[in-house]
Amino acid sequence: MDRPHTPIALLGTILIGLIAPACQAKGKASAEAVPGLRLERVTFRIYRDSSLRASGRAARVDYRRDADEVVAQDLGAVLPRPEGDVRVQGAHVQGHVRGRQLQAEGGLEVARADVTARTERARYDGGPPESVRGDDPVHVQGASWQLDGTGFTVDPATGDLQLGSGGGGTRLVAQGARLP
Repeated sequence: MDRPHTPIALLGTILIGLIAPACQAKGKASAEAVPGLRLERVTFRIYRDSSLRASGRAARVDYRRDADEVVAQDLGAVLPRPEGDVRVQGAHVQGHVRGRQLQAEGGLEVARADVTARTERARYDGGPPESVRGDDPVHVQGASWQLDGTGFTVDPATGDLQLGSGGGGTRLVAQGARLP
């Protein structure tokens, strides 16, 4: 059964999809040469079977095979969803492909229809279980409402957002109003 994913989780899938084909090493690299790949002005489409999962662009994508590290600059993606396309924009995204872990920094914006979420940074862990977390302020705005908090957790399976640091402070949970 195909379950829904949050845009940040799909951002991880996007980066992994961009890099994985280039990671198929045919032999071991010498210790002198650091294997690497730099792609500039990248446009991409990611499919699962015949279904388009994401399309977009990145100004630059660097991959260090020896460290299993990927870094993308100025990443923008559109994730087709039945309830409306999700747009993701990240200034700097880095992480580990095989470990399915990513960190977005320098501003991250996720939008669908008239709902937009913004934060300075977020972490994605491909799990299991998948998780999207942040310790910085997050601002979520709809057509006639807004929600602000410091620290957040997004449940990738449901899209539910929980605001608060989890350290004993006040917490606000928004359920049913799915994030982009």
